[in-house]
Amino acid sequence: TGLQGLTGLIEFNEGKRSNFKLDLLKLKKEEVLKVGQWTPLGGINITDPAAFYDNLAPNITLVVMTREERPYVMVKEDRNLTGNARYEGFCIDLLKWIASQVGFQYSIRLVPDHMYGVYDPETREWNGIVKELMERRADLAVASMTINYARESVIDFTKPFMNLGIGILFKVSEFYCITQQNVVNIQQEKLTQE
Repeated sequence: TGLQGLTGLIEFNEGKRSNFKLDLLKLKKEEVLKVGQWTPLGGINITDPAAFYDNLAPNITLVVMTREERPYVMVKEDRNLTGNARYEGFCIDLLKWIASQVGFQYSIRLVPDHMYGVYDPETREWNGIVKELMERRADLAVASMTINYARESVIDFTKPFMNLGIGILFKVSEFYCITQQNVVNIQQEKLTQE
C-alpha cells in the first residue's frame, strides 16, 4: 500500500517503509548542500566527497572557559608553566583529545567568579561560566557542570560525558487518585509479579 506525500510516494511493505531514500545534507553558512543519499538497498552513496573535508578551516583559537574542580580541572603547582600547560585533569584531557580529532587550537581560561552559572532574578543576570558564554567572552566550556532546565534555556550542552546515577526517591502515598495511567501501572505490576 502507499500514499502520496510531500516528498513523493510513501510505500509500505509488511508494515515497514519501502522504496525511499534519505538525502545527506551539509549545512554551510548560508546554504544547505546535498552531498549524497542513502537507500535501504544501495546503502550510502556520497556524491560530493570533498564536502566532508574542509581544508579551508580558519586558523582560529577558541577561548575555553572552565573552573577549577578536582579531578576534572586542576591548576598545576609548577608556577613556571604558562598557557594551557598550567592545567590538567579529566576535562583537560578530554579537551586535548577533541581538539586533536577536530583540529582546532584553544586557550583555557578560568572563570573569574569561580561559578558555574546561577540566574539572579533580581538583577535578571547570570553569573559564572554561563555568563561568559552568553556574553561571548568564551567560545565553549569544559567543566563538571550540571545540566539543568534554566541553563539549557540560555546555552547549549553536548551529551553528558558522565552520569552519576543520582535520583530522587519518595514514598508513594497509600491514598491517591485513581487515573487511567495508575490502572495501567497496577495491571503491569500484577503481570510482572505472576
